Amino acid sequence: MSGKANPKWDFDLARGLEGEGIVQGLLQGGSKVEVKRDYIASTSGNIAIEYDYRGRPSGIAVTEADWWAIVVHRKGFDDTVILIETKRLKELCRRHYGNRIKGGDDHASKMVLVPVCEILS
Repeated sequence: MSGKANPKWDFDLARGLEGEGIVQGLLQGGSKVEVKRDYIASTSGNIAIEYDYRGRPSGIAVTEADWWAIVVHRKGFDDTVILIETKRLKELCRRHYGNRIKGGDDHASKMVLVPVCEILS
């Protein structure tokens, strides 16, 4: 970069304002947000998304949330929060459905592993 202002500043401003509106809606209760915490994603490179618990639909399969906030724990560092629209997360779960695991308490949860890099791309 040359340090000069982008000649398309009005376009950048509009995009920035749109982003601010999304976050403002989340913070002011305009959207339903489901919050999950993942303690392994920072080392595994995958987010585990639950869809079944003890043989019943759960998590992403039954959510009514518009957005998911995934709090990624990083030992020795501050946590990172990833916000993703539920409809996009569902698409990613369908795409990675072949990458399923069991986990949680008593390994009673069925989960899909979604690569963090795909959430961010």
